[in-house]
Amino acid sequence: MDKISEKNVAGLWMSGKLANFSDDLGNSIEVICPGRVSTRPGCDFQDAVIRVNRQKVVGDIEVHVTSDLWLKHGHHKDPACNGVILHVALWQKGGLPVKLQDGRILPTVILGQHIINVYGATLRRWETRAVRPCLHGGGHSRWTGTVLLIEGLRRLEERAAEYAEALKADEAAQVLYKGICRALGYARNKAPLEALADRLPLPVIFQLAGNSLLRKQAVLLGAAGLLPSQREMINDRESMDNAEELESEWRRLSGSILSGRASDWSLTMVRPVNHPVRRIAALSYLLQRYGENGLLTGLRRLAGNAGAGAAKSLTEGLQVNGACFEERVQKCHCEERSDEAIFGHWNSAQSTQAPTVLIGRGRAGEIAINVVLPFFTALARRNKDTRLENRVLSTYLQHPASPANELTRYMSGVLSGRRDGKLNACRQQGMIRLYQRYCRVKDCECCPVCISQKQARA
Repeated sequence: MDKISEKNVAGLWMSGKLANFSDDLGNSIEVICPGRVSTRPGCDFQDAVIRVNRQKVVGDIEVHVTSDLWLKHGHHKDPACNGVILHVALWQKGGLPVKLQDGRILPTVILGQHIINVYGATLRRWETRAVRPCLHGGGHSRWTGTVLLIEGLRRLEERAAEYAEALKADEAAQVLYKGICRALGYARNKAPLEALADRLPLPVIFQLAGNSLLRKQAVLLGAAGLLPSQREMINDRESMDNAEELESEWRRLSGSILSGRASDWSLTMVRPVNHPVRRIAALSYLLQRYGENGLLTGLRRLAGNAGAGAAKSLTEGLQVNGACFEERVQKCHCEERSDEAIFGHWNSAQSTQAPTVLIGRGRAGEIAINVVLPFFTALARRNKDTRLENRVLSTYLQHPASPANELTRYMSGVLSGRRDGKLNACRQQGMIRLYQRYCRVKDCECCPVCISQKQARA
C-alpha cells in the first residue's frame, strides 16, 4: 500500500481499463469519460461523464489511495467539493458512505475490488496520456477546420445576442464597461468585478474622480473593499504608508458609496499578476485613457478599423503598461501569494523596476474577442450600422488566436493535429464552443465534427 501513490490511482482511472463497476450504494456505474485533470481546488478531475443506473451525470471526480482520506483531507467540510459526483479509491479503509459539505451522500467506487494483484508497477503500466484523441475528430481533415470556423462564428453570434439583451436595459457605455470588468476578473473574480461595475457606474466614477488617475484608483479600490485598511493589513506598516494617498482620497471621496468587502474576492491561490488589485488598476488606466464617453467612442473606432492591421490596433488599444501605478503597487517577482505583497513602494525616482504590465497582449486579445467585438456587433445591429458590423466581423476573422489555455490545449489533444499555433481567434473560439456544447457532456452524436465525418464518409 505504501508503494502506491495517488498519482498511480489517478493514472488507473484515466487509463480507461476499468469502465463498469458498482459503487458502495449498489448503483451501476459506467464511465463514459474519466474527465480532464483539474486546475481548480475541490477535485482531481473535472467534467467527467458517467452513467449512474443508465442516467448520464457530468461532474468532478476525487481520487484517493484509501477511502478514509476523504475525511482526513477535510473534503466533507469543503464547499469546493460539492461538485464531485464520484469518489474513487483503490482500497476501502474506514466506514462508508461519505458525505459532501452540503450534506448529500457521495457514492464511492473501490477500484481494488476489480483488480487482481495490485502493484505499483502494474498501475504505472496502465497509466496513459491525459488526453485521448476524439474517435470522430479526423484532425487532419479539412472538414474539422470548417467546423471550427462555423462554431467560432456561432460563438460570436451567441455573445452578440447576450449584449443585445443587455443594451435593452442599460446605456451602451455602461454595458461595455461592465463586460470589460467581467473579463478582467478571470474565472475566480468575474462576479465581484461585475458587481463593482453595478455599484460604481461610469458616470459616478467620473463625477467623483474627474480626470485624476489617482482618484479613479482610490474610488475603484475603495468601492471594491481592497484598500489596505479595508483588508486589515495592520501588521504591514510600510504598505500602509505607501497606500496613504489612496486611503486619503478614498476617505474624502467615498461619501455615500457602498463599499464591498475583501471577503467578496478570491485572494488566495491567485497569482500576483492576476490579483484583483492589479486588475482594478488596469481598469483605472483604461478609463483614464479613453475618458467617460471615450471608452465607447475610442473602442468603437478601433473595432471598426479596416485593413489587415485592425486586429493589432484593437489589441494594442486594450493593453496597459502601468508605469504610474508602479509607484503605488509593488511588482512581485516571486510566487508569493500574500495580499500584503501587492502594495509596496511608489517612489519612482528610486525604482529600478520596469513598468508593470497590467494588461498584456494575450489578455487584451481575449478582451477584444470575448467582449469588444461581440458588443459592437450587437450595437451595430441595433443602430443598423452595416458598415461597422462588417468591419467588426472582418476583424474577428483576421484576429490571431489568444495564448493557449487549459481548455484549448485539451481540445488540441482531442482534435489531434489541430494545434493552437495554427488557429486564428475564430477557430479557437469554435474549439471552445465545441467543448462546452458537446465534448464536456460527450454528446458525440450531435457534435458537428462527428456529423461532418459521417457525411464525408457517405
